[in-house]
Amino acid sequence: MPGRRLLRVPGREDCSRYPLSHPDQVWVILLAVDFDWMEAAHLSAREDVRLDMYRREVSQRAALFCRLGYSVEHAIARLQANADWDFELGSPRPAELSSDAIAEIARAAYARGSAH
Repeated sequence: MPGRRLLRVPGREDCSRYPLSHPDQVWVILLAVDFDWMEAAHLSAREDVRLDMYRREVSQRAALFCRLGYSVEHAIARLQANADWDFELGSPRPAELSSDAIAEIARAAYARGSAH
């Protein structure tokens, strides 16, 4: 089988299931499996998916604030503070999630009412 490797795990006493010449050694078979999310090229191609996720989250949180009876100004302030906190460390906040964009998403959610 291609991609098969053996890994020695010393110190194991339960060797009854493994055909070994030395009972103090256990050999574990590892299969080489590729995971597409571990490739950087694949992740960079999903930038639009990530931005859609952020927009949906902002919209859903705004709808929740609406259902809880908060004003749109309060919701916008909370959503902008949350976005600031999310992007405080690491990568900068995308331009598509600017303060104006968040306010627009929140106002649209409030215009729809709480049925989101």
